Amino acid sequence: MLKLQADHDKARADEIEIERKRQEKQQRAIQAKLDNERTTREKTEREAREEEFHERERRQAEARMNERRQTNVNSPPKLSEKDSIPVFLERFEELALEYDVPKEAWSSSFQHCLSGQDLSTWSSIV
Repeated sequence: MLKLQADHDKARADEIEIERKRQEKQQRAIQAKLDNERTTREKTEREAREEEFHERERRQAEARMNERRQTNVNSPPKLSEKDSIPVFLERFEELALEYDVPKEAWSSSFQHCLSGQDLSTWSSIV
């Protein structure tokens, strides 16, 4: 009877050990899944921060570019006596196209490049 009881206790201990190992394995699987989810979440958050950073940089660069465009459009180069008129006109057209100045506004923008007699002559033409 003691032998039977010992065998039964041994079988029960084995079952308990098997169950303990099964639970440990299950816990490791759950922990691995949680670790994977955390890693994925951290990666997603990092990518979102990087994307936000790049978007902010892009917006700042665009704002700087727009500011430069405004500065250049608002203060176009002045025609001086030593300038070649055809070369100046070509450069004016290049800048107007580069800064997306509507063609309808070229006349008034060009007027800002003139001074003195040139401005008087231009005013009498337009």
